[in-house]
Amino acid sequence: SGGDADAANAMDAEDFDEAAFNKKNVSRKKYGLPPMSVAEFQELQAQVRQMEVDQKAKAAQMAAAAAQLAESKKEKKSVLSSLFGSILQDTCESNYDCERPEVCCDLGVKKMCCSSGMQVFNGISPAKERQLIRVPMPSGEEGQMPRGGPGGMNDGPYSGY
Repeated sequence: SGGDADAANAMDAEDFDEAAFNKKNVSRKKYGLPPMSVAEFQELQAQVRQMEVDQKAKAAQMAAAAAQLAESKKEKKSVLSSLFGSILQDTCESNYDCERPEVCCDLGVKKMCCSSGMQVFNGISPAKERQLIRVPMPSGEEGQMPRGGPGGMNDGPYSGY
């Protein structure tokens, strides 16, 4: 069992990074912490290496899950596309896929470029939308416009003002 400890110490001595150890202790000193011993530093490095291995395993799992999700979406799309053809096919993913001033609108079953409500037909033709309309007005005495009120301003209750 003593040979195993010597082998572990020899391997630790090979993995020991003196520059990183000194840098770590300088950093700890800057924040008012006591310096680490060589054993503490090696234990910390072992934990960091283990966390890196775990992180790589999680990344591989996430990539596999994403690939599986993409495959299931492709199968789902193929069923819908066999029914509706290319009608339900998305034409954009984000606003950058559309020509300005259009934006990417998510309609629930399809994403497509739209004008976000601008220039939408609202039942009135654009030619008639901004035309002036004649409003008939009765003319007052001597071609002047009548004053407000039932009998004009001179005959009402506020005629003294």
